[in-house]
Amino acid sequence: MALGMSDLKKGMKIEVDGIPYKITDYAHVKPGKGAAFVRCKIKNYLNSKTIEKTFHAGDKFGVPDLQQKTMQFLYDDGEMLQFMDTATYDQIGFNIWSSWWYWKMDYRWYECRYDVL
Repeated sequence: MALGMSDLKKGMKIEVDGIPYKITDYAHVKPGKGAAFVRCKIKNYLNSKTIEKTFHAGDKFGVPDLQQKTMQFLYDDGEMLQFMDTATYDQIGFNIWSSWWYWKMDYRWYECRYDVL
């Protein structure tokens, strides 16, 4: 599915040149002279770098093939945080400094949401 400039929204996941990104900031700019464009700050899922990119009316990009899962925090082994998928009971470790996932505490449960590439 190809998306255009008018489809962009903050928090949306897009694929540009085969690389998955998440839109962290979005601004529609309509200069007094010339065509309108969208200026976005996008975060790379592969290396966690944030860049600023401008999209014009004819630009097309795809939707990345990502899955989102919710997991329960188990323990910290010193190098990685260990989480369990509550549906399948699979256990997975995340590097503490990874920024393509986030977790929050909800009462006594810790939830981790991450995107699978």
